[in-house]
Amino acid sequence: MSELKMKRNKLTLLVFTLYLVGMGVEAQSYVDLYPIVEANNYQLSILKQEVKASSLENRSTINLPDPQVNLSYMWGDENAPSDKRMLSVSQDFDLTTISGARRRLAKSKEASSEAYYRVEKQAILEKFSQNCIKWRYLTKQIEQRNTTATILSQLAESNQKRYASGELNILEFNKFQFSIAEFNTQIRLLELERENLYQQLCYSNGGILIDTTLLQYDFTPMPVDFATWLDSILVYIPEMRYYQQNKEVSSREEKLAQLSWLPHLSAGYQSEITDIEAMRGGTIGVSLPLWANKNKVQSQRANSKIADLRYEEAQFRIKSELSMLYEQIVAMEELLSEYQNSIHSFSVLEHEAKAYRLGALSALDYLESTMRYIALYDDVLELEYLIQMKKLSLMILGRE
Repeated sequence: MSELKMKRNKLTLLVFTLYLVGMGVEAQSYVDLYPIVEANNYQLSILKQEVKASSLENRSTINLPDPQVNLSYMWGDENAPSDKRMLSVSQDFDLTTISGARRRLAKSKEASSEAYYRVEKQAILEKFSQNCIKWRYLTKQIEQRNTTATILSQLAESNQKRYASGELNILEFNKFQFSIAEFNTQIRLLELERENLYQQLCYSNGGILIDTTLLQYDFTPMPVDFATWLDSILVYIPEMRYYQQNKEVSSREEKLAQLSWLPHLSAGYQSEITDIEAMRGGTIGVSLPLWANKNKVQSQRANSKIADLRYEEAQFRIKSELSMLYEQIVAMEELLSEYQNSIHSFSVLEHEAKAYRLGALSALDYLESTMRYIALYDDVLELEYLIQMKKLSLMILGRE
């Protein structure tokens, strides 16, 4: 895994172009917030404590049972020669504990709890990342609409003059004014949605404010040889590690069940003292588990088989899902490239605005052209957003 991490460097790949603003790809992204969120997130803090408590509980089962000490005092009637005092000390010996089977099982359960924590951590970081991606998507929409609204507002004054002089009819004038109001309304609604997302991001960070300069898309390059990459990370995927640990736990429990059929031993010391005599000696006992473990081995063997099947199913499912996801991303990136070739730079709108000022373009034609351009740009932004979401589901698997 360390070799894989070395290959996954932070060099940015200029896959996407920011179409209206011409902004360059930044080295940092929401991925750089992962360590901070993991340290501050309340849910992850609770999970860490649960893993710790589970670990301590598992360790409590690896020791021998407590020794038993019995002290008895028996007094006799008037015909008895003396009172009797009895002392016994005994210790049970469970071979499943002496052999270390319980200790190995406890370690496997501890590793399973840690694997479960990684699964939950990945889910929380993925949800956090989705919000980061959507925050960036909304920001791009707001930037585009702000720029367009600014151009339309700059034309509003000349429209008033043209309308007053009769060069612009009431229909064209009203549509122009309505478009400006519509853009301003869209901007406000997008800002409200972005503000709500930011609150969710801060909640994920334990209520601590997040630096919005890091809320950029992650342009980590996709693996070139996907099949090799997938095989190299498959065993490190949290879900697969969890199922692998469950397999080990089930195997340990099966071995423990088999050892439970061995006799349980007990050894101790016993003394019996009266005023006339004193008797002392050792004791040894054997407990034969004839009925207590009935069907236990078969039950644990069945659980082991279930754990094996779940691992195999998860492996097949994850490989199939990720392969299809990778193909979708490749196809969508090709489609995005086609959109890039179709859309013009932002200077097109400026040129059309200039043509409109000079009277070479009517107000309705200018608005129609602008709306077509904005609709195409929105499609590009949405496709870019969807690609980022799908890439997140894929690339987060290769991160620790």
